[in-house]
Amino acid sequence: MAEAVLLLTQRCNLPIVNWQKWQNSKGDLVLSNVKNNHLEFSEVYLIAHLGHFDQPFDIVNIKFTNPDGSKGYIHMTPTHCIFTSDLSLLYALDVVPGETKTKDTGYISFYTRSGTVVANNMLCSCYDDCPKSQFLMDIVFAPIRLWTKAFPSTHRQKEHHPCVQILETSYGIWCKTLKKIKMI
Repeated sequence: MAEAVLLLTQRCNLPIVNWQKWQNSKGDLVLSNVKNNHLEFSEVYLIAHLGHFDQPFDIVNIKFTNPDGSKGYIHMTPTHCIFTSDLSLLYALDVVPGETKTKDTGYISFYTRSGTVVANNMLCSCYDDCPKSQFLMDIVFAPIRLWTKAFPSTHRQKEHHPCVQILETSYGIWCKTLKKIKMI
């Protein structure tokens, strides 16, 4: 299956597989939303991690129909958040039956200032493995967004960006604690 494609403000499409080569040196932005047929673009302020794993990991393939009737697709990790037509959030694994899962080894995790990105004509959250609340995650990432305004990130590594790793570890501990006291 082909990689997801992002639309840049230069009106060119960028396959995500080419992301490592694109350095955003020209202040280019990615399509992050469409409201009333108006395209909204947002800066990618952080690439949390990218590269290839030695072992394949689960990917969910989502096929959909665009408003114009054309067919589209996107594939992402099962815990990645996407928006439904009423703008509520779902995990990718909740959208499609289990038989659509595949395996992959390449990945990229990036964040836009708006917290959203349009990939292959589908509005997606930049957040995964998190609570299903775009507002909450925007608040959680606010300090990182502010920090990267003053100190732009050059992180382009396989390992998580240190700030993202702290948030992910904290969330994991919080979930385990809630499970132990049987709150989730």
